[in-house]
Amino acid sequence: MTEIEKLNNAVELIESATGGMHRLATGSIGQPCFHPADDAYVHIETILRPDWHSGKYAITFGAAMRRSGGHLDAAGLSAAANEIGAVAKLLTVLDKESISVTSEELRQWSEGLRSQNEHQETAQESGFTMEPSL
Repeated sequence: MTEIEKLNNAVELIESATGGMHRLATGSIGQPCFHPADDAYVHIETILRPDWHSGKYAITFGAAMRRSGGHLDAAGLSAAANEIGAVAKLLTVLDKESISVTSEELRQWSEGLRSQNEHQETAQESGFTMEPSL
């Protein structure tokens, strides 16, 4: 299994575990290329941080607790705690520290996600929805 396949599998599992409240953040290398439609929800972030010594990106996970108006209520805190727990379990199973990707691999992967997202948005605007492929 390649590093990119590991990354895709990790994101798919986290999407499933968090009900889609997840986004990919690429830190200093560009804009987030995967984000929730509604910023009022708590979501998990996958953050790719550059390791300047190796020239690769280390993958870390964190919780971004955002609610409308910038406030997080008790229900939001509870949801965040549950999601952090779910991601912690996934990290243990998937051994995320073993994943590292080059900037070129990451660029190609990000472009693929952007293209997929744009294609889905175009289909939704025209009245069609796309089912995720298995």
